[in-house]
Amino acid sequence: MTLPNPERSQKIVCLCTQMEGGGAQGAAVRMARYLREKGYAAEVWFLYQKRPTYIDEPNTYTFLAHPFESIAQRIKTIYRLFAKLKNEKPQVVYAFGRTIAPLGMTLALLAGIKPRVATQRNQPASIPKGLRFADLLCGMFGVYTDNICVSHDVFSAFKHYPACYKKKLRVVENGIEPLMPTKNRHTTRELLGLPTDAPLIVSVGRLAQQKNHAFLISLMKELPEPIHLAIAGDGELRDTLLNQVMDENLGDRVHLLGEISSQNIANFIAAGDVFAFPSRHEAFGFAVVEALSIGQTVITSDISVLKDIIKDNGYCLPLAQPQLWVQTLQNILLGTEHNKQEFAEKARTRAQYFSLERMMQGYLNPLTH
Repeated sequence: MTLPNPERSQKIVCLCTQMEGGGAQGAAVRMARYLREKGYAAEVWFLYQKRPTYIDEPNTYTFLAHPFESIAQRIKTIYRLFAKLKNEKPQVVYAFGRTIAPLGMTLALLAGIKPRVATQRNQPASIPKGLRFADLLCGMFGVYTDNICVSHDVFSAFKHYPACYKKKLRVVENGIEPLMPTKNRHTTRELLGLPTDAPLIVSVGRLAQQKNHAFLISLMKELPEPIHLAIAGDGELRDTLLNQVMDENLGDRVHLLGEISSQNIANFIAAGDVFAFPSRHEAFGFAVVEALSIGQTVITSDISVLKDIIKDNGYCLPLAQPQLWVQTLQNILLGTEHNKQEFAEKARTRAQYFSLERMMQGYLNPLTH
């Protein structure tokens, strides 16, 4: 794929609403890194900092060092974003998230910037009505010059939208660089305060209803005592989940580790014996692909987007059958029939399909036409 000469290209900006360890933020940071490696001036701009996940990441800019505390702060931050867009006039602006897409692309239009690329990272039904309506208007009336769905599952969710919205809509599946653990599992477990010899379930994700960590914790009551669960992530449900752990007397077997840096997430996933991901809904599932790329055995909920990612390279189970989860986890962790090496080879092969290079070919389309 031929890209424009970076020496003659202006800045490329990836916009995100908040800095934290979410899939949208990870995609924006990976994209900016890729572009800089190719010689482009690429930056990630966050409206505000929710957690300091990328505080040390080069070429990032945060307008507010904490979440919004007043309407005045929101207005001031929006104005600062508009002023920065107008003054720096990036060659192209990408929006990563349901809030920043209509807001950021409208400001980019007013600043005279084109192309303006929105990314659809959620099914419309999961988006608040006000944001959904704003996104509809932006898609219908040309505020978005390009509108990318991160999976075929998301794309199909727009089938009832007006034709004037769908004409800009296309699919570019998310991609990652394969994760490479830098420490052995024993060392990682020691550093994280995890048992070094116990069968270990690991999970990654924001502590939110969508990610359904309460389901995993509830399974631990039914799983034999040698088995431990470690969850990496932070969020609004942290106190609720801690209370659940205490109420069910699982404090010595369930470990809520908080947010783990992107540099160490590969070590954490590789330190487990199985990766569990019981999400209620997903637009894609970055963490699942990352686990596959390491060669980890993966068990997820049976929502369509995860089934499409995993195919026959893991286990997709219905949330309505917790006993099936218990039985499957026991077979993997304590049984003799599960061939971990065979699963590892298949998982790595499957993850190669979701390459960052393949994703970038789709995202860079506005720069090459």
